[in-house]
Amino acid sequence: MWVYNNNFGKWSSNEDNLKVDTFNLLKQELSATRFYSRILSGATYIPVNDLDNIYDILGEWEPKNWYINSLGSQYSETFTPTKNAIGITNLNSYEYYTKFISEYGLTLKNLFTPNRLIKDSIDNYYYIDVATTEKIDLNAISNPMVIDGVVLKAGHKVLVKNQTTIESLTIDIDPDTYFKGSYRIVEEFGGQTTYEYNNYENGIYEYDGKSLVRDSILDDY
Repeated sequence: MWVYNNNFGKWSSNEDNLKVDTFNLLKQELSATRFYSRILSGATYIPVNDLDNIYDILGEWEPKNWYINSLGSQYSETFTPTKNAIGITNLNSYEYYTKFISEYGLTLKNLFTPNRLIKDSIDNYYYIDVATTEKIDLNAISNPMVIDGVVLKAGHKVLVKNQTTIESLTIDIDPDTYFKGSYRIVEEFGGQTTYEYNNYENGIYEYDGKSLVRDSILDDY
């Protein structure tokens, strides 16, 4: 490192060193400090259903008398509680053994990171890097490709939204049964009505370095 000499007004190099054992100890202490500083930082990640009441999930609590019934175990001889009976099965065993017993059914779990919160709250989710906000040309070939101001890199996952189709129907066709999803009326003229609806082009795509390639993982949902 460099040390400033006040007498001569110059910087001079000065070598410093640590023993390996001392370095490893400081490294371990620093790692622990970084971990606990995250915990004590005051950042809290909990699921929120209503921004007007961020603790609304506490209002969902109700008394429960857990017991193992015949659906939970064929060997169960437990009597059914007279009030608030909840049978423990393979569908809710995690809620009982992990959440109810250890947290008394009331604790708001802090998972420290948004990613852990998503994994805890949602059984399965799909990660994407970029999402569109308007119609795009899915047949375009470009390197690089820019979507909503973001330069895509090969391997980026893109959520394509708002791809629509315009279609006219006669008045004798019911749009509620004709269209599988939502739609909106564009124009009504004579005996025909023109609609706009989200088409099949919406979905998850992967950028291969030149163009967007559709990912079929969500096609069945």
